[in-house]
Amino acid sequence: MDKDLFVVPRLGFSLQKPSGWTFTPGQWSPGEQLDPQVDHLDQWSPYAALPFCGAVKPHVSRSHVFAMLQVSARPMSPPSAVEAAALLEGIQGVLRNQNPQAEILEAASCLTIAGCPANVLRCRLNLSVEVEEAQVPTRVISRSYMIFGPRYAFTLGLSSSADPAFYLESDFVDILASLRIV
Repeated sequence: MDKDLFVVPRLGFSLQKPSGWTFTPGQWSPGEQLDPQVDHLDQWSPYAALPFCGAVKPHVSRSHVFAMLQVSARPMSPPSAVEAAALLEGIQGVLRNQNPQAEILEAASCLTIAGCPANVLRCRLNLSVEVEEAQVPTRVISRSYMIFGPRYAFTLGLSSSADPAFYLESDFVDILASLRIV
């Protein structure tokens, strides 16, 4: 078994993490908490916003966030191009309301990832991290991909310090390239 491979047959989902990363426990397990005979929204409501897959690439700096991956899923038919664009616009509105200082680096609703239609929102944010009981300001790059599979929408959150000394963009590219959704 490949220790870098994460597979959820119930969702038709798999991805491979880079070798320097560590999987972290998900907040729930689709295989354990969902009835395989039922696929209605009531069953999903407690879990749809919670990550079922996570990974982190640690480093030695305590004032820079780790590179991270989180994946969540919810039942959803692929939206039309107009609906996908409206969804992306709504997410940008929420981002602007919650973090007016956010700098949007990329927003697109016409991508294809793992053979599925996808939206992307990349932005740079100012956040605070706790270091020795003090809040230290830091810059973060957030990469959010909503991928519309045949039965589920998967949200991949990829984040890192904005300082390239603390992440490899190629790690994020490799994670996206490894995705399989059936």
